Amino acid sequence: MGEENNTFENDNQQLNETEYSYQNQYTGNGSGKGQGTGLGTASMICGIFSILTLCGSFVTVYINPVLAMMMYLAPVLGIVAIVLGIVQLVKNESKGMAIAGIVCGAVGLLIFIGLICIGLWAISSGLYDKIMSSQYYYY
Repeated sequence: MGEENNTFENDNQQLNETEYSYQNQYTGNGSGKGQGTGLGTASMICGIFSILTLCGSFVTVYINPVLAMMMYLAPVLGIVAIVLGIVQLVKNESKGMAIAGIVCGAVGLLIFIGLICIGLWAISSGLYDKIMSSQYYYY
């Protein structure tokens, strides 16, 4: 009879351990990772704004050339978006917005680098001087 009582106690202990593991699984107490998505959201917003500042700089160049200087804000926002997205991926489990932020930041950064390369090519080839001295330039 003593052995049957010991088996009953072991069954209760196993039930308590199983219940505790389910609680940790659903409440997230057992994992060391956080559940926040703030960095992913910030990454996505910075990435989107890095692309929008490039688009906005082309529109505003005809309105106010000073506003066109916001084009140089794009690589800063792109780098911030990439860094925040990577931190979100390493730190937390939610990955959707972090990946979107990394992609948008990289696209904004690549567009900026491409525009700088096109501008340098136009200056070195003399195309820029030709455009500026032509009759089609209405400024």
